[in-house]
Amino acid sequence: METLIARHPLEYVPVVVPATMYPPLEAAPAPAVPTLLAASPSMDDALAYWLTDQLFTHADELSRVRLEAGQINPRTGAATTPVALHPAARRWFRDRKP
Repeated sequence: METLIARHPLEYVPVVVPATMYPPLEAAPAPAVPTLLAASPSMDDALAYWLTDQLFTHADELSRVRLEAGQINPRTGAATTPVALHPAARRWFRDRKP
């Protein structure tokens, strides 16, 4: 896994698949492909800000339908390199920075 991630650092990231994802298996390290929600830079700022807010503040609700949504969190959500964040999404993350 380390070799794959080292060779392709922008395409794969290391994660730990939680035991709750695939019971009865235990938690395990794995390579992951980041998932991005793409939006045009010309998208209305208010809409982009609202979408970003909904996605991150309602991840728990989404995870009831799609378990992997439980991995959505603002701490890692802003890491979209090499894709730039929409300006309003960037502002949403800045507004919540401690």
